[in-house]
Amino acid sequence: MSVLHLPRLVFSGYTDWNPNTVNNSATIYDEVTAEPVPQPGVAWEQFVAWLLESNNSTNPAGLQPNGSWNVFGDHGVAFMTDAGNGAKITGISLASGSAGTDPLIGSSVQISGLSYSDSATPPPARLIDVEPYGPFSSQIFYENLIIGNATVGVTGQGACRMFSRWPNFGRNLGTLPIAGGMGVIWQTAASNANLQWKGVDQSPALAALQAAATSGGNQGIVLQFASYRTLYYQTVTYQGRPIRSGGDLIWAYQNGYKGSNPARSILVGTIGVWGPGELASAPTQRLLAPDVPVTKSSNLKTMVRLDSHPELALSAAPAPVPLGPAMALVDPSRNVVTVDFLATFPEQGGTLKKANLGTFLLQAVASDGSVTQIGPPLTPEMYAQTAYESGGGVVEFDFQPTELSAITSGSLQLVQQNSTAGPDLLESQFVVETDQRASYIDEGETKSISIRVYQNGATPTVGVQLLASQYDSGGNLIGAPASQIVAFTGASTSGVLPVAGGAAQLTFQAKQAGVCYIFFLPFTGSVPPTPPASGFGSSSDFFAVIRALPFDNELEANTPDSQLSWAFVYKNVLSTYDLIYPVMSQIRNLHDKNVVDAMAEQLKFAISLDSFASTLYMPMTRELSAGKRKLLERYVDLLPGRVPPDPT
Repeated sequence: MSVLHLPRLVFSGYTDWNPNTVNNSATIYDEVTAEPVPQPGVAWEQFVAWLLESNNSTNPAGLQPNGSWNVFGDHGVAFMTDAGNGAKITGISLASGSAGTDPLIGSSVQISGLSYSDSATPPPARLIDVEPYGPFSSQIFYENLIIGNATVGVTGQGACRMFSRWPNFGRNLGTLPIAGGMGVIWQTAASNANLQWKGVDQSPALAALQAAATSGGNQGIVLQFASYRTLYYQTVTYQGRPIRSGGDLIWAYQNGYKGSNPARSILVGTIGVWGPGELASAPTQRLLAPDVPVTKSSNLKTMVRLDSHPELALSAAPAPVPLGPAMALVDPSRNVVTVDFLATFPEQGGTLKKANLGTFLLQAVASDGSVTQIGPPLTPEMYAQTAYESGGGVVEFDFQPTELSAITSGSLQLVQQNSTAGPDLLESQFVVETDQRASYIDEGETKSISIRVYQNGATPTVGVQLLASQYDSGGNLIGAPASQIVAFTGASTSGVLPVAGGAAQLTFQAKQAGVCYIFFLPFTGSVPPTPPASGFGSSSDFFAVIRALPFDNELEANTPDSQLSWAFVYKNVLSTYDLIYPVMSQIRNLHDKNVVDAMAEQLKFAISLDSFASTLYMPMTRELSAGKRKLLERYVDLLPGRVPPDPT
């Protein structure tokens, strides 16, 4: 099923991202030890004040606080519109056609966190990077999907956290700072057992969605959205002055500002049916992966240049533009191939206007090389901004019933019309994904992740195995065992994972603290391929990320109760979160013994592994090691008046 089937809801708006940025720099934060890096001449008592000071860059574009653009970020994520909270449903596609009127049109779509018992409103979802320095490991922890309102809508607990997929640094052809030109997609789902439907009798669209979600073995509903064209310094005003640059933010901090400074991305997404056998957090249909970059003609290049000398663009060589991935589904019941171009076509010049890359053909190529064109050509108007936003990036291509066999058995591709360079998107025979894309592992711990393998959107019909290889955060193959972060164990030891019924398992142990990426390379036959020397070669790479937390078991084992003083706990456990994440002490003063002691029960709940998947878990960044967790739990249990836990 998925968003490629009907019914389908389209929604749009913004996503506001409020991460803490202090941990993004290796010169300030050590992701291996999860501790602050001492700064020359800066005492720990002055560390947070130093984060707010100017980095003294002589380049205005690089001028910002030492702690970067959001020192007081709380990692919140919220869907927004210009009118306020929540993205808005803008379009509905049903089997009978587009729904021009429905109570769901204009209603809200939101994700939320889990409420404290004393909280009037739920906190936001949370954006957490497994690997703080890099751009490939973002995840969103959240509790509920909220679609519509209390009268007409559906809500439910999410099946699992979301992970950024298909990272594309060429999503926008303009020159935008930081992650401005990058695009990613996200997906999540909610199972039928966890959904609450209201006002179904008032909304034909909601009734159709419920009927489809609960029929034919479908699992529930699925939500997918793209984040792109991220802009910074957009939403904050302090003392009547808009904060629109790093210099403005330095001024605000100097004048007492201790609030957030979210970045804002454009959001376009779709809601559909979560089908049988599909993952919650990743699309698993027929993947059209980037192959040959599109060659833009020189006359198109003038459309994206913003200078007074377009003749320079005319005389320049044609610029290659790589497309992002797409997903396709053949629907024989309607004689259409539905393609999700949510992440495919780039915007131009820093705007939301799509680059005109010419006309494309969707084709099916048989094993003998014969080509079947599917539907009419894809013209620039069909993937332009208006069509993209109104359709959620989804385009349908009609075919004749006599063409069904050639399309289902052939390999799909998208080619630029009149180009001889080769396919721009080429179907990948296999898709390898997991709902456990991000893992945290402690010293001495063994963990496993389950992996699903799909062939042309279904369970493989040929023998396939996976080669699992370990890479560092720069995408470099870690070949030397002594340098590897985790060791594969059990049936995974060789790195070759058997696949049975489309499922595989990777089991591993932590060898040392740090972050690594495990790339999965599907292959047929008995001889595994040689892993490439570098990863992150394509926006549609298949990988998982693992963070081995600091090795602190010895510290905990060698610290008797007699040494477990407040000063020891602050220095060895709490100081990181007080210094690197200053927003925490805006809520609870972590360097005040009385405050910490008074929230002992809350503290034990927040750091419990039972709360790990919750938006209430502390620390929000999930970097508390097992050794330091035990130290903190022991400190709490030793407080006067507390009854120590029964060791049995």
